Amino acid sequence: VNWGEGDDAGRWVEVAPVGSTARLALNPPMGSAPGGGSIGIEVADLAAEKARLQAAGLDVANEMPAGGPVPAMFSINDPDGNWIWVVQAG
Repeated sequence: VNWGEGDDAGRWVEVAPVGSTARLALNPPMGSAPGGGSIGIEVADLAAEKARLQAAGLDVANEMPAGGPVPAMFSINDPDGNWIWVVQAG
């Protein structure tokens, strides 16, 4: 995935309160188009969370296997079209 333009392509920043496991990741819009915000949550068992969300009637999309420094993840969309990324905790 290529985020941003030029030297900033593919870059993001993560911020968190000291001692917290909750983080906020900030990145340029995908494809240089505005909108389509996203948030990510980490789970201990990605497969179990996927099954739970599907059983609740949510559509799972954008499944991505782990590769290099990037963990396995998938997304679901909220009613406004924002992405919620569910990420395997490391």
